[in-house]
Amino acid sequence: PGAVPRSFTTGCSANTVTTSPELYAFFQVSGNARWTVLDFGRTAAALDAARATARAGALGEDTARQRLWVQVAASFLQALGAQAVAEVAEDAVQLATRRRDLVQARVKAEVRPMLDLLRAEADLQAADVARMRAHDDIHNARLALGLAMGLDHAAEGALQLPRQPSAAVSDADLLGGALLDKWTVDAGRQRPELRAAEA
Repeated sequence: PGAVPRSFTTGCSANTVTTSPELYAFFQVSGNARWTVLDFGRTAAALDAARATARAGALGEDTARQRLWVQVAASFLQALGAQAVAEVAEDAVQLATRRRDLVQARVKAEVRPMLDLLRAEADLQAADVARMRAHDDIHNARLALGLAMGLDHAAEGALQLPRQPSAAVSDADLLGGALLDKWTVDAGRQRPELRAAEA
């Protein structure tokens, strides 16, 4: 709303100047409208970009899960390997101990020279050092496994591979192709990134 002097709204002659201070109230209303008839595919492109971003986010999340799974699996296998090495080191210590005892008995019987006993003692010490290193590797591997699992300490408990019988596949099944197609379909259902790669 606004107001203008009444002198602007009343007639006046060339010799007469109206200086009336009276005001005349008036209202002014305006508006505009815009309608885009054609945006040359800009809206469709923005929608496609949003959908692609959503798919990329979903694939990124799945990739992070897969990487975490691989990290945990690798740490688990490393812990199993360290445990197996420690078992071999324990067997080596026992073997070196028996050999040392045997050589020691022969040296006492003056059948073998003292040099053989010294070598047997050195082999036993080396085996014992290897055993201690193997146990340190077990601790480090369990600690890495615990960190991969989100723990603040080393993984505890017995570690062993799952004893699950593997499926027996004959050459005829592989040559037929039907079994491979079934495995491909199953893998696509369980692994979304495979379906995305095919698309």
